[in-house]
Amino acid sequence: MGDAKDGRTGHVAGIGLLTLVLLWPALWSGAPTAFLDTVNYYASGGGAVGFFLDRTGLDGLLGGSTPGEGAGPAGEGGGQSDGVATDVRSVPYSVFVNVAMRVVGPMATVVPMALVTAWLIWLMAAPLRPSVRFAVGTGSALATTMPFYAAQIMPDIQAAWLIAIPLVVMRRDGRLGPALSAALLLAAVAAILVHYSHIPLAAATGTILGVWFLARRRPGAALVAQLPLVVAVAINLAMSVVIAGTGGGGGSPGSGGPAAEESGGLSVVPGRVPVLLARLFEDGAAIRYLTETCPENGFAICEVYDDGFPDTSREVLWGEDNVRSLATPAQMRRVTAEEMALAREVILYAPLAQIRAMARNTGDQFLRIGFSEMRLAGYEILGPLRVRLDLRRAPSWLMQGLERVQAVSVSLSALALLALAWRVPALRAPVVLLAAGLLANAFVCGALSAPAGRYQGRIVWLVVTLALVCAPQWSIRRSVPPVRT
Repeated sequence: MGDAKDGRTGHVAGIGLLTLVLLWPALWSGAPTAFLDTVNYYASGGGAVGFFLDRTGLDGLLGGSTPGEGAGPAGEGGGQSDGVATDVRSVPYSVFVNVAMRVVGPMATVVPMALVTAWLIWLMAAPLRPSVRFAVGTGSALATTMPFYAAQIMPDIQAAWLIAIPLVVMRRDGRLGPALSAALLLAAVAAILVHYSHIPLAAATGTILGVWFLARRRPGAALVAQLPLVVAVAINLAMSVVIAGTGGGGGSPGSGGPAAEESGGLSVVPGRVPVLLARLFEDGAAIRYLTETCPENGFAICEVYDDGFPDTSREVLWGEDNVRSLATPAQMRRVTAEEMALAREVILYAPLAQIRAMARNTGDQFLRIGFSEMRLAGYEILGPLRVRLDLRRAPSWLMQGLERVQAVSVSLSALALLALAWRVPALRAPVVLLAAGLLANAFVCGALSAPAGRYQGRIVWLVVTLALVCAPQWSIRRSVPPVRT
């Protein structure tokens, strides 16, 4: 009994210490790291909280929430930035950020994220003893930029959970107790809900895990592996009804903008911005197709841009004449509803050109693991919908040095994993899942959005972690003499 208790204490202490290691950028700079979108998550959450409190008569609970509050969108560069939501974000994550910052402070938003990440690393490293698990996690933290994502007020580190969780399952040969299974399912649902791009990523890794279970003749477990995605999609569908039901409400319910009117009703990604449309424009084939077929094709985007189409995704989403500023609420509903239909028509119109563009963007994203967009920040809460960020770059020597170390460590780890998978058959499935997760993330973020260093940087640390976790199996394999017959 005493030994078991001491063992649990060692694991709890180790996970706690590893959480602090993952938070070192925030502890060093005095506050969580940030991205320009951080203010939008806070403001969207404030709108959703205000909507809920207003509907329940508890509007004074958090000091009030003024739907019309705010002075404009987030800034673009370094220095100070203050703003309100410019579009609907993930409602659950936005609410979490807003409430945590207002009730406790900025650090309250990142400590749970770092804790779950440390816990998943700990589970991946089983059955190694606690001191070795801590060394694995610390090694990953020092050899990659992962701590900057774990310490960031953005839904980035959670993308890695959707790869780490299946890796934990595979590492344990799919044999999990009820408590651990429930905890992993809950973490997976949370990871999917925090960002819409995590939905296809979860579909990819969940499918691979399901196939892995089927190969072991465990169809029940294969179905359970799809449960987080089903639950998250159901929650998003329910939220889309609420957002659409706010009538003239705001970016998230009650935030004071047009996005609720733009949400288009029942949707897996409620109130989304037309990121795929913007990507199609920048790839070029969509502009050629629309130029030749508008307005006869019936797409609403032809009505919005009747004088010519923008040729970059940034212009479509954030430029002076962005689609949301030009379109009426009714047009915006149609634009977002027609994205997939337009993508299908563009592919049929110029299949090779569009497929080449998507492949190029996927490859670009797969190899892009920098974090130049990351900022150190100071935070000043100005109200339920407003937070000012004092943005500043980390020292260039630190950022460039970490990027170089990460490039070397990821490259060596990838080679080591390939060699291990060749020698140890039991490691092949985890390595395939990791590679598929990296590729799926690159496709979702690169081909369907726009390549950016942080998208791949938020998950690439898993290559180093898995290599460190599996390294002992190399020596074990070498130490076993061959069986002679």
